[in-house]
Amino acid sequence: MTKPPTQSSSNVDTQTTNPCGKKIVIVNAKMNIKWRVFSRKSETYTNCVLMRRSSYCSLEMRVWRLLSLGTWFDANTLRSGITLGSLGIQSRGPPSIPASHSLVIRARKFDSAASKSKGTDLNSQSKTVLLRHKDILQCPWNALAMLLFYKWHVLKEPPPNFEDPAWANQPLFHIDPALHDGELEQFCGDIYSEFVEGASHGVQRFKYTTESALNAITDALTTSKLLRHAVSTAQNMYVTQRSLQNGHCADVQLANAGFRSDIRATTYNVPRQKHSVPQHIEEQIFPFVDTMPRRDDMVDQGRSPEQWDTIVRFCNLLKMLRTVLLQDMAILCDIPFYRRMLHGTAVFSSDIFQSIQFVQSTDAIRKHSWNSDFLPLVENTPSDSRLARVVPCAAFTSSGKKLTEADATISQVPIAVTPALIEPVGGL
Repeated sequence: MTKPPTQSSSNVDTQTTNPCGKKIVIVNAKMNIKWRVFSRKSETYTNCVLMRRSSYCSLEMRVWRLLSLGTWFDANTLRSGITLGSLGIQSRGPPSIPASHSLVIRARKFDSAASKSKGTDLNSQSKTVLLRHKDILQCPWNALAMLLFYKWHVLKEPPPNFEDPAWANQPLFHIDPALHDGELEQFCGDIYSEFVEGASHGVQRFKYTTESALNAITDALTTSKLLRHAVSTAQNMYVTQRSLQNGHCADVQLANAGFRSDIRATTYNVPRQKHSVPQHIEEQIFPFVDTMPRRDDMVDQGRSPEQWDTIVRFCNLLKMLRTVLLQDMAILCDIPFYRRMLHGTAVFSSDIFQSIQFVQSTDAIRKHSWNSDFLPLVENTPSDSRLARVVPCAAFTSSGKKLTEADATISQVPIAVTPALIEPVGGL
């Protein structure tokens, strides 16, 4: 077993990472609230904490944060406007960005008093798109895939019943009441309390962005009267379809996906998406999407074409997300630190990711993603000593033995290659 690093060890950062970023005011954004700007180091640390903790609350908080960073939705829209039926996939990126797919959110106001028998009303929706992020840890696609896997595969919650139109109105986040996890408060500080406040009441203290996206945002506000007007009148930074089509926010979209917008020749490219995952493993994730109802049957039941389209968009998204999850996990599990980080978490301890078929599939992805994914992850490995104290919410070994708090620390998990992934960990 690997000896836990001491405080004087070279791979331990004696200066703890600030998860709360820095507070600023953007002059051209005439809003009533300030901004929190997060560095890459801060984002890496926070995502590692939330993935390592792997509680229902931490996985929801990770999706919430990354949607806050990657879209212009405010807390109330995130809380009440994003339902399962609002999520989908389209086979192209936003205008002027050559992405093969983009995640689509048709956010709307969720009225809990409305009739549960109604489907989604496309006229009441506001559409935005999300690109797959260059960095796995900061990717909202990855966060959403992990959350839904935890929901339907770990907790065994019932999957959507497409025969009942009410499935589309289910909020993505727990809002009544919101989820809580006291362990996160000591590692995430104010951003944990801001998440709970936003999910519970729709209260937003700050807008979130990253250092890499800040320049693109200020440039867009400087050059776009349309965007400045939207900000000053609606007190929100929602990217409308019109502004995307006019090219005002293409640089912001790229920056929010981890690409430098200040380089003229920047091209959107995520090499890991070229990796083909084993189909027989893929089909074990969200298997209900392969048996969705037939269109003709729904028409016979008096269901509208819009309701059918909502099901198709959502199922196509889940098919994409299960591929994304396998690709991303294959990379993370092939790097010792991140394999240790995921050890003992409920998602990683599932049969799918403990199977020999999955372990063998991790070798093939290196040729697609060595420079683009592996090296950046290694070079930006977090060294904050507090990460070693984050214990997974459901910590156990592949043999089903519960880990103690001491056993579950990152520093004590063996870094042996593939056998440690599929065999009981010696000494635990």
